[in-house]
This record gives sequence, C-alpha cells and structure tokens, in this order.
Amino acid sequence: SFCFAPLASAPKRLAIDGNTNTNTSRCVPTDGAAGGAARALESQLLQGKGKGKGIPFRAVVQPDLPPANTWSGLLKQKSKAFSLSSLGWNGSSNDKSKSNAGGQTAFEAESLADGVGVVQTVAVNLRREAQLGAYLREKVGACREKYGADARIRALLCVSGGHPARQLPFARHALADSAAMLREAARWSALGGFAATEDGTLSSPSSPSSSSSSPLPSPPPELWCVENPLAKFDAARLEGKLEAGATTVVTQPPLLRESFAGWFQQCDAAFGDAGNLVVGIPCLTSVKNLLFWLEICGVSVQGSPEAQAVVREFERMQESLSGDDFDRFCLQHTEGLVQLAAGLPNVTGLHFM
Repeated sequence: SFCFAPLASAPKRLAIDGNTNTNTSRCVPTDGAAGGAARALESQLLQGKGKGKGIPFRAVVQPDLPPANTWSGLLKQKSKAFSLSSLGWNGSSNDKSKSNAGGQTAFEAESLADGVGVVQTVAVNLRREAQLGAYLREKVGACREKYGADARIRALLCVSGGHPARQLPFARHALADSAAMLREAARWSALGGFAATEDGTLSSPSSPSSSSSSPLPSPPPELWCVENPLAKFDAARLEGKLEAGATTVVTQPPLLRESFAGWFQQCDAAFGDAGNLVVGIPCLTSVKNLLFWLEICGVSVQGSPEAQAVVREFERMQESLSGDDFDRFCLQHTEGLVQLAAGLPNVTGLHFM
C-alpha cells in the first residue's frame, strides 16, 4: 500500500532507526541487497518508530495495477494465453489487477482504527467510456469489502493506467482516459452513487429527475488525478482533468530535480492555486531501483543528460560505499526530495511510495 501524509508533518531530517521490520505491502519491491538504513526509513515513516514520532499519515492509498507495465512483462506471464481479451480488453477486471487483493495489513488496520482514510486508485487501462461506471462501482465496492463499510473513502485517484497496450496507435481513440474516469466519478458523486446502504453495499445512483436533495450520510470522496513532472508540461491535459472534477494532483517522484522544478514553475504560471499538489516520494535503494522508477516515469536515460548524471552518481556511490554507507546515501537522497517538495508552490502533501 501507499501512504499519504500532510507536508507540514514531514520530517526536515530523517533519522535512522535500527528496527527494519514493516508489515506494509509495497507496490514496488526494494532491491534484494538493500537493507539497513533504507528499510529502517520505511519502518520509521510508516510505523512512527525511532527518535521522532513519525509521520501522521492521513490515508492509505490502494493501487489499481495492470498485469504488467511493459510488453516484456506481459510476455512473461506464461500461465494465460496472450490475447487482447485475456489482457482485459473487454473492460472487465480479468486483467488481474493487484489492487484490493487479500486482507488488510497490520499497518492498514491500525491506521484505519485511528481514523485514517483510504484513497482508492481507479485505472482505466483497456476500458472504454461505456464501461467506466460499472468499473467504478466494482472498485468502490471491493474497497469497502476489504476495509469495512465504515472505512472512509477519502478520495478516488483516477488514472489512465500503465497497461502497455494503451501505447498502441489505435488505443487513444478506442479507449477512455483519466479525464473520462473523472467525469464519470463526478457524475456518480452528484447522483449519490457512492452512498453506502446499511449492509455496506453501494446504492444505485439515482437519475437526475429523481435525485434527492437530502445530504449523504458521509461526504462523497474527493477526486484526484496524476501528472508526470518528468515529462513535458501539458497545460491542456491538466486543465481537462481539473475541469473534469479533480481537486488534487498527485505527481510522479522528483527523480530529476531541475526538470521537476521547471514543471512546477510552468504549472504555477498557468494555474496558480487552482488545485492542491501532492508529491510522490520513493525510497530509492539501488541503481536498479532508480532505473526502474525512471522507466516508470517515461524517462530515457540515454536521451537525458540530467538522468545520466543522477544514474552515474548512484552507480559511483553503490560501487564505492559499503552497504550501510550506501543506505545512508539513499536516506540523504530521500531527505533531499522531501526538502525539494517543501519549497515548491501549492504542495500540500507527500505520497510515500
């Protein structure tokens, strides 16, 4: 699971704690050789151990992942036939999304008991617009089934999804996008579609002519979206998401600081305080882990001198330092990302990944 914390509570200095155990599941596993300080940071952030009180997380973020993010990853799945239907092209959840799988972790259970909410990610992946309403209902229902009918769904994080088939030439015209998911979620919210019945199941959204003016038992979830500051700033795309109902923008991590800061400057010039921004913070643990994140963010190392410089620094440190010293270097790097986020305009929180 991912966790969200308000920026004001993020530590200015990250201490190292000797306890390296954590029960919180991770969407991206750490490198097998990593340990010590890097995993202690994770434990400190998630469980509040060490000298400080830790970070008071406000939400557990439930992912909605495709079977794989690359074609090579899909080809490695030898257990099923390789076809558009088996990859979820029909819009159902047979793409084996990893979200909502299994029960709560110990950290999630403790957090929810303390009033922490859930941010449920809802990914379009290979779905068309006509299929989004049913999928929204499925994901919100599964979230309440996992976390309990009383759990507060703070927000729906509406994303296009990382399925590689979305990069095919015809996909842009055939498939829905995150703005369409936001519009559908806003429509459902306006019609009371996220209200739960007494048994915890979802009520059906009423039609506009029969909708009631009575308030919902609990506030409807906020609508969040994602942007990638390591890519070229696209004002029209972001404007479309904000107009579709997004009130918070969660960003990919600031792996390339100059590019990241430049994107924020353009965003501030174009939109000012039109929306809240939450910065993704990964706990990098190795060169391999760094390269993975750069790939996820669509960064070509060969085509980016800034990326080449970051990778060379990590390679030099990993080769020259002992395991514990390299872990401390990773901690200092993460500390720098937190400090960078604190100085950017309109940033209201951190998304620890």
